[in-house]
Amino acid sequence: MSLKNINIKKFLKNILRIIILSLGSFYLLLIFAGFFFADRLLFPSPSASYSSNNSFKTLTLKSDSVIMMSEHFPPSKTPSYFIIYSHGNGVDLGDIQFKLKEASLYLNSYIISYDYPGYGQSTGSPTEQNVYKSVEAVYQYMLGKGIKSEKIIIWGRSVGSGPATYLAEKHKGHPLILESPFLTAFRVVTHYPVIPFDKFQNITRISNIDAPLLVIHGKKDKIIPFYHGFELYTTAKLPKKNIWFKDAGHNNITSLYPKKYWNGLKDFLLNLNIQKKNQSLH
Repeated sequence: MSLKNINIKKFLKNILRIIILSLGSFYLLLIFAGFFFADRLLFPSPSASYSSNNSFKTLTLKSDSVIMMSEHFPPSKTPSYFIIYSHGNGVDLGDIQFKLKEASLYLNSYIISYDYPGYGQSTGSPTEQNVYKSVEAVYQYMLGKGIKSEKIIIWGRSVGSGPATYLAEKHKGHPLILESPFLTAFRVVTHYPVIPFDKFQNITRISNIDAPLLVIHGKKDKIIPFYHGFELYTTAKLPKKNIWFKDAGHNNITSLYPKKYWNGLKDFLLNLNIQKKNQSLH
């Protein structure tokens, strides 16, 4: 073997070693960032867009943190359903008041939303476990008001798909709406499940949910790619329905397709009523 060939082999081995070390270092960096900074990255809580007033009710948890909640009532005196809405990231209750009012009007439903710890006027730290405690507290608040369990629907958008899916798995039988959801939090970045201790394991939980499911997603979503919603939908049990929006991204579904969006939600609720009537006949 010539000296030239030996040098080429050594060079290739060195290049391969550098690549392996670089990939290993990058992987360790991802794990480090995931372990120490995941909550900060997941919940970049914005400055409060509102101040406490009569339209927001406070609920105090056992941990002494305060959850700010906003309630909206439908035009009719008898709401079709009672919806718990978990909002997306980077916004608080003040930013979503218009959507909450629209939802109450179009869906003829009572809708309640809440701010995650550290968001808006809510106190505490925004962590996965604290968010779970918050949505559970809102759920118990609704039951405490005498709302029948079978009338409660759970709806989560974007990062809100995490607490929504958690609640739907824990309390069986509630219809679930997932809007622009993710498989898991870290897979929004890594695509594949390569990092341990991932957050918001929606893809694992969805298999344990037997209630009716609606998945909404824009096919041009660059923040949470469309395959997240699609895989959640295909993994989920029946009955299930999807609404895909061909040209929509993460934040413009309702502005591009308002009629399709609201009609799709109304049809989902209407089918729930039909299913219940059919069940009562058997």
